[in-house]
Amino acid sequence: MLSSLYDNANLIFIGMVTSMMLYNAIKFLQLRNKTYLYYMAYMLFIIIYFSRSFLIHQGLLNSKEHTFIFSTIVPMMAYFCYYRFAILFLELNKTMRKLEFFFKAMQLGVLAFIVLFLLCVFVFDNFELGIILHDVTRFVLIGASIYAITYTYQKKQKLTNYFATGSLFLTLGGATAFTLSTLQYNGSLPNTFLASPLLYFMFGIIVELLCFSLGLSYKEFIRDAAKRNAEESLIRERAHAEVMRVTAVMETREQERNRIAKELHDDLGSGLTEIKLLCEIYKKNGINSNFEIEKIATSSGALIDKLSEIVWATNPRHDTLSSLLVYIRQYAFNFLDNANIKCHANTIDVPAVPLTSEFRRNVFLTIKEALNNVVKYASTDKVEIKMEIKLPENGNPNALLLIHIIDFGKGFQNQKLNETTNGLYNMKERMEGISGKFEVDLTKGVHIKLTAPLLL
Repeated sequence: MLSSLYDNANLIFIGMVTSMMLYNAIKFLQLRNKTYLYYMAYMLFIIIYFSRSFLIHQGLLNSKEHTFIFSTIVPMMAYFCYYRFAILFLELNKTMRKLEFFFKAMQLGVLAFIVLFLLCVFVFDNFELGIILHDVTRFVLIGASIYAITYTYQKKQKLTNYFATGSLFLTLGGATAFTLSTLQYNGSLPNTFLASPLLYFMFGIIVELLCFSLGLSYKEFIRDAAKRNAEESLIRERAHAEVMRVTAVMETREQERNRIAKELHDDLGSGLTEIKLLCEIYKKNGINSNFEIEKIATSSGALIDKLSEIVWATNPRHDTLSSLLVYIRQYAFNFLDNANIKCHANTIDVPAVPLTSEFRRNVFLTIKEALNNVVKYASTDKVEIKMEIKLPENGNPNALLLIHIIDFGKGFQNQKLNETTNGLYNMKERMEGISGKFEVDLTKGVHIKLTAPLLL
């Protein structure tokens, strides 16, 4: 009757541990986390250990010596997996390096015991020494468990509390089983079902495994919560970046609107006012000559040119490098031809590089100012405009747009140089506004070099 109760309790225990092991096997396959792998190995050795009576019945353990070796080695292998599981479960390499070192030392101690025990049994044929070594090792393991439990409880963290509580029940169950088995061996305690050492050991293991399983679930919950928080933070960052982008676009558009409004007011408004005043003056004075008509036509033509420039600068269809270079050549030929200055401008094949309206406008206005200075101060009859693309080099991700304007004139005199200082400053500022460079060489005439980065 008592044996039947033992067997039934043993089968129930093995079934519970097997179910938990299979569940953790599924979790390992899902998460590929080694913590679950060592936890499974720990439970597997427990199942093997408590299958001892079945192995005895099957004749696989056919002597007391074999049973003793089995009952010694298998629990020690379980302890080895237990320490490895604890290191991964508590992530000791990140949180408690001192305890990590202690558990690794215990792993080495368990392996050392297994080797020494096997030497005592199989090499020196000394079972008594093996039994003494086993008992000493069990006391050391209990002491190590007490130290680990106390140390982890002091951390006062939920995860360490799960581990400490589970280890405490395992230690109490093991200590109770050891005490009862010793008393029964000495004949001080009758062999009854409630006094069965393995019963208390099984109870301690079940509670320990439940605590560890709860701890693993808690870790998974914390990990999922951190993942959700990270995803939500990323979504918030992306939303903020999108808001900033939209805000920047709106600010850019608003600046562009303000700039266009300013140009329309300053240039077109003043031009229209000038034409109106000229018409009123001529009408009042009764003047009707070709000279006055020519002045009105000139002002109107300049106004039309300015309007054309504004339309070109703001039209998104022209936000390309090729459009910019074509417009520069056309403007240079027309402007210099009106001043009886020959212009030579090369043509180049350019890739389909998109440009911002600010980039196009700054480059064009810089060239326009440079050509205006040529007409006013250079006293020359020819101008060369050379355009080229310099490909990225030396790890620089940007190509370079290079534009040279050479007038072959007499250069700036001191007085004229002073007069154009503000214009040179404006050209330099415009190029720096698009991360470019403005350089002037006065060695032979005036050689202006513009450099602007291009993202190919």
